[in-house]
Amino acid sequence: MQSTHNRQYQQAQLQQQRQDQLTVRTQLLLDDTQKQLKLTKNYMDSLINSKCNKDEISIYNQKVVVGLTCFKMKVNGMRKNGKSEGIDFGDGFKSSAMIIKKFEQEFVSQFGNNQFLMQRLNPCLNYMRAVLNGHKDIPALPYVDDYEFDEKTASNVISGVAHAQNHVIPDRMNDISNNNDQYKSHQHKLKKEYESGGYNDKVENIDFKNLIQDYNTGNIAFAKSKQEQDAIIEQQQNAYKYAAPDDELLNGNGMSEDEYQ
Repeated sequence: MQSTHNRQYQQAQLQQQRQDQLTVRTQLLLDDTQKQLKLTKNYMDSLINSKCNKDEISIYNQKVVVGLTCFKMKVNGMRKNGKSEGIDFGDGFKSSAMIIKKFEQEFVSQFGNNQFLMQRLNPCLNYMRAVLNGHKDIPALPYVDDYEFDEKTASNVISGVAHAQNHVIPDRMNDISNNNDQYKSHQHKLKKEYESGGYNDKVENIDFKNLIQDYNTGNIAFAKSKQEQDAIIEQQQNAYKYAAPDDELLNGNGMSEDEYQ
């Protein structure tokens, strides 16, 4: 009897931990949704700011596109992990969609008659919705291929990523965990708003050209797809696997057997 009670208690604890983890991971998605919409707003603001030149507007446009690529990676990763872990992030995606809807409503109330802005805003929000809805064949987005990624820049990027992984994200996760009920309630409210609003956001076909209208250059490139990257890795592995034996290794002048293992 005691053993049965212990199992039930452990199962309840495990279920609570999974629920708390779901709240944390959903909130990180909502954080990323807000960040992407902030990038979008900055881009829109630059278009109506007479002090911004074409090059500056181009940078804002590029930041939006990079953010959309990261947003897609984030959501796709959640969807993939959710399947393997038996976690449904569907409610979290609805909460994210509601944040997008609120942003859209506020923007349209101010600039809905400005076709120039709306022709740039709509593709950005459409891309985010397509990602959340799990649409297939979402195209990769291009980057401006005239940037010199030197050693100093690489070092700065690596340092920034390391700082986020070691400090920013863990600190944020701790904050959400310590206020789990508050965040869970807010997420539930957003989801209910989305459902009660009867929103059925129509997702249009995505043309990447609509997302780079202010790149101000034709010198663009696309990152290799996952399939292309996998093919390159496989080719490199096969080249190593079927390469002729190294004479030094055969003569015992290379790595020792222990080091190799």
